[in-house]
Amino acid sequence: VDESRAARLLAYIVLQGVTTRDAEVASEAVTHGIGRNSYAEVLEHLKEQQEKGRATTLLTGNVLPMVSHLGRTLGCTVVGTEVEQHKDRYTGHVRGEVCVGDEKRARHQESLPLIKDLHIVGVGNSMYDVPFLEASTSSFVVRPSSRLRRLATARGWDLSLSGVRARSQQLVLPDAPAKGGLLAILFAAYRSLEFNAVVLYLSLFLGAAWNAGYFLAGLP
Repeated sequence: VDESRAARLLAYIVLQGVTTRDAEVASEAVTHGIGRNSYAEVLEHLKEQQEKGRATTLLTGNVLPMVSHLGRTLGCTVVGTEVEQHKDRYTGHVRGEVCVGDEKRARHQESLPLIKDLHIVGVGNSMYDVPFLEASTSSFVVRPSSRLRRLATARGWDLSLSGVRARSQQLVLPDAPAKGGLLAILFAAYRSLEFNAVVLYLSLFLGAAWNAGYFLAGLP
């Protein structure tokens, strides 16, 4: 599946006519959904880098309204695919280019601070991440495909996160009270909303917003 086309389709199906407020509630549900199938070792790696004082960015091809809450929860700046907005509703149309491939690398570089000898640690899990991994000082790959594993081996990238397994854990904002179960959130937040919201949830739960990498910027 072409990730760029998939992102445009996702944006239109799940965000066309949806208010910014409703999208934010859905974004919170996405965070809880991802927490049910996340990689503890990868999250620990992220936390360790943050404790070293490094700036962290979630770099993703996914539409920004759906991953904004995840970024805040992880303590990361988010760089992703932007969606057009008219007043307080999203149009469902992508603004500019989808943040994948060479576009992801370009936005990665644009977001970096102007510091000499900047050390970049890149973490990715798909071939769409290769351009920005190539632009990183140190690169890690997570559960790579056979093609990505071969490339990572040839480039000398770190494979220590290649065998991680997903397991359920709760992701919450720092100092935020724990929420109820995912279904409780869904029905409590969306019982009175229009059909678009239901489509949005169904699409996200199929995993459309789960593929993201991150990179960490800091001094060596």
